[in-house]
Amino acid sequence: MDRVIFRGSFQGDGVHLARLISNLVGKGCEILSVSASFSPEGSGFDLVLELSHRYGGAQMAERFLRRALRGIVVSDSEEGGGAF
Repeated sequence: MDRVIFRGSFQGDGVHLARLISNLVGKGCEILSVSASFSPEGSGFDLVLELSHRYGGAQMAERFLRRALRGIVVSDSEEGGGAF
């Protein structure tokens, strides 16, 4: 299966993560795996997300993921941001 893997650090909480995943599923993305670790202070989370798209494969999934990430504040940590 054609898929994309994304790793990133973000500010926010579980609600932000749930909205991100809900948005992606609503656009036809298939979540193959997700791993999130939240900071003890509740100020952010690290995310590893593996996904594909029902019809457009990795390319379409990456496009929808980039759009969905616009609404999430990227962490200022040294490793902050995200990478495909």
